[in-house]
Amino acid sequence: ATLSRGDDVAWFVEFYADWCHTCNALRPTWITIADTIASPQNSHLQDCVKLAAVSCEDHPEVCRSQKIPAYPELTYYPPGRSKGHGGGASRVSYHGVLYPLAVAEWVQLLTGPIKGLDQAFSLQRRTRYDESSSRSGSREYGSNESAENDEEEQQRHEQPQLDRSSSMVSLQDMASSIIYSLKREIFKSNDPLPPPKLEALRDFLLLLERRFPFHHNRNAFSQLRQFVDSFSEQQQRTMLEM
Repeated sequence: ATLSRGDDVAWFVEFYADWCHTCNALRPTWITIADTIASPQNSHLQDCVKLAAVSCEDHPEVCRSQKIPAYPELTYYPPGRSKGHGGGASRVSYHGVLYPLAVAEWVQLLTGPIKGLDQAFSLQRRTRYDESSSRSGSREYGSNESAENDEEEQQRHEQPQLDRSSSMVSLQDMASSIIYSLKREIFKSNDPLPPPKLEALRDFLLLLERRFPFHHNRNAFSQLRQFVDSFSEQQQRTMLEM
């Protein structure tokens, strides 16, 4: 697969993995931006701005070639990247918070205004709020406080919930990312690691095995470390036989 072959097309690409909780949370935002650009009121953008999403599980070679460091990774590829080596502007990665409005602001900073996008996100927030209210039961307000409380409730849902549950999910995503990357990039590689790097990897896995909060992750890191130990012993025997 190749990215951004058209001289006049700018690409926004999300690199993701299905097991990544943050990627799944970002998906509605990415779809809303793509759908709004595809709407008739933004016909002036449709031939020059495209949004895409690449699964790094299904297309690891693409993510490897793009040096994707973590998931999700949002990257902007400006027009003109197909003009040979060094042609066109450099790609731009997004390093901000993954709130819907923050991501939308970054996209519009590079494309210019996208008509109807604010309204689309307002509708998305209202839909989430209505679904949440229906699950928690109806609420009644006095006439003077109803609109005010509705707005406060919507803003509360928009803010990140930095509670213990969110921290646990982030740690689990971190463990999954480390394990996936090691299995994909190191243990399936044709190029053996030199002894100093192999030892550093072993020490890193041993640290995770001892300190990571989840028991099942510690077991996974322990198994990886044991694999590294056996691989190191095999590598040493091979070097002695040479």
